[in-house]
Amino acid sequence: MQQQIANLWRLASQDLMPKRLRFALANIFFSTLLAVVLSSRADVRIGDWLLTNWNSQAPAQTDIVVVAIDEQTLAALPYRSPIDRGFLASLIRHIDQGAPKSIGIDILIDQPSEPIKDSKLLQVIQTSISPVVLAYAESSDGLTEQQDKFLEQSLAGIKAGHVTIARDTFDGTVRHWPAISDKPDQVPLFAVAIAKTTSTTANARNQNLPPLSERITFLTNADGSPIIFPTYPAHSAKLLPPQWFKDKSVLIGATLPNIDQHQTPFTTRSGVNSGEIYGVKIHAHMIAQLISQQSVYSIGPLTTFTLCIMLAGLASFAFMTFNGLVYRLAVIGALLTALIILALTLYRTNAIEVPVVSLIATILLASSAFTIRDWHTDWSERRFIQHAFGQYVSPALVEKISTNHEALKLGGEERDVTYIFTDLEGFTTLSESLPPEKISEILNEYLDGMCDLFIKHDATIDKIIGDAVVGLYGAPNDQPHHGNKAVSLALAIDQFSEVFRQSQTAKGIPLGVTRIGLHHGPAVVGNFGGLRFFDYTAIGDTVNTAARLEGANKYLGTRICVSQTLAERADQHQFRPIGDIVLKGKDDPVTCFEPIRKGDKKEAYLENYRKAFDCIEREPQQTEKLLNSISKEHPEDGLIRLHLGRIKTGETGIQIELESK
Repeated sequence: MQQQIANLWRLASQDLMPKRLRFALANIFFSTLLAVVLSSRADVRIGDWLLTNWNSQAPAQTDIVVVAIDEQTLAALPYRSPIDRGFLASLIRHIDQGAPKSIGIDILIDQPSEPIKDSKLLQVIQTSISPVVLAYAESSDGLTEQQDKFLEQSLAGIKAGHVTIARDTFDGTVRHWPAISDKPDQVPLFAVAIAKTTSTTANARNQNLPPLSERITFLTNADGSPIIFPTYPAHSAKLLPPQWFKDKSVLIGATLPNIDQHQTPFTTRSGVNSGEIYGVKIHAHMIAQLISQQSVYSIGPLTTFTLCIMLAGLASFAFMTFNGLVYRLAVIGALLTALIILALTLYRTNAIEVPVVSLIATILLASSAFTIRDWHTDWSERRFIQHAFGQYVSPALVEKISTNHEALKLGGEERDVTYIFTDLEGFTTLSESLPPEKISEILNEYLDGMCDLFIKHDATIDKIIGDAVVGLYGAPNDQPHHGNKAVSLALAIDQFSEVFRQSQTAKGIPLGVTRIGLHHGPAVVGNFGGLRFFDYTAIGDTVNTAARLEGANKYLGTRICVSQTLAERADQHQFRPIGDIVLKGKDDPVTCFEPIRKGDKKEAYLENYRKAFDCIEREPQQTEKLLNSISKEHPEDGLIRLHLGRIKTGETGIQIELESK
């Protein structure tokens, strides 16, 4: 039977391979898709952390100066909004005297103020020696139709740059360059327009688009903090020597509380208060990125998806190639470690941002899917074997085989076991007098009840030979302290078989008693046979002794005979001594007992029996007297009849020698 299980297992495994391959392909695709979708935001935050903690690029010498219009500046002006255009005109003229590379005005001229001052500002911008870039926006940025129209008129003949700042939709953080059209007539981004005024940048890049990297590379110091651009208050900038602005890119913009402040990657590192940056300084970072050409290059979606497919394939290959959990974990662990080291190295040395969370998630998802798949497959195989062979082999043995393939190998091991032999008295003779179908019906009903009791009491069924059922405890799995279970099983079998015998007798079928023998000791347990067929059983003196104790019941007048080695391990049960039995073919006697069920009528005279047994050697006459008094009330007790018969024939002592089985 075990050989049949082994063959079935191999066939199942062969059929499983195409399914594993199909599962692997599906797993690679869906693990990748799920990882990319779920991990995209986490990748962005890891990028923030890398930018502010793992950036090895030296701080850029960008020569960018910020002239800040703050609260003190507004306090010195006649009105807060719009900013006094005459003040702006004189400020630009003063800065222009220092010959800066460019002047960027991060202030929208989108509504009229005092006509004279408006004209003066536009005249100063148009006549400045240094290039001046004026802020530009459009209706999609929130301008009204009137504002949009006035701004178009103001910018006529003046360089302009789009000052829009893009926030990520999921958390409002400024990380990426705004997406704008690359049409020739499209107003370029503010930072691009300013950077193009320098000859080196203009020659290198004439497009309106931001650099190849979509991420704004906020330039940092060695400690990960944002670089500090020289910043002068606008109201005191006119007091500075013009030469301070020579060859600088000067940005004029507002640094007012809660106005034009934006959350940046530094928020992840330093918190909201330290991580928010004014819009004019974000433009300064963007200009610095263009001028210094220090960019972080993010791997695009298509490349990310391709890498995830490859890693999911590697993880699936590892699970299909290596069977041991330790080997699988080692491969996956090495893969994850190498990935993390590679990602950090690429960022540190080449400023390449790898979507490490998506890649790690892909490996973990693919591995988890295979783990769950293998667990489910193993569980299904075990259920199949248990269902298919549970009708033929003991459930305990089926469980052992389904969880441990080594259980199918030939060979044995020595274990301490308790063996139980049962036999239905006179059934062979009875079968000669009844039709085969009736014999089959009686036997199947009897064996059903017997096997159910073995299973219910956690015993392993060794074999069924005709009407005899043989079982054991202590194999194939360890069952410490099983002595009480074994005796409980014997008592349950005795009770069931007596009820069954009486029911058959009532039908006119003279069924015999069921005899039970139990013994505990060492035995060699395992698979014995040949390569084509083998049987899981036990061999040794313990097995032979249990079988002979079952047969001894016929001579002793008992239905259950338990050896002392087992009775000592069944402290929850009560016994009455039988004697020291010398079994056929043995020199040493086996001390035996009969278990007494609670509530059994034998329990009423158990103490008197023990008194009689105790004096059987030294006072046989007293023993005979006590046993006769019990026998008068309980003439059906075979064990008492045995001892009375021995006394009458002159036998003394508790040793009983059997000539037969």
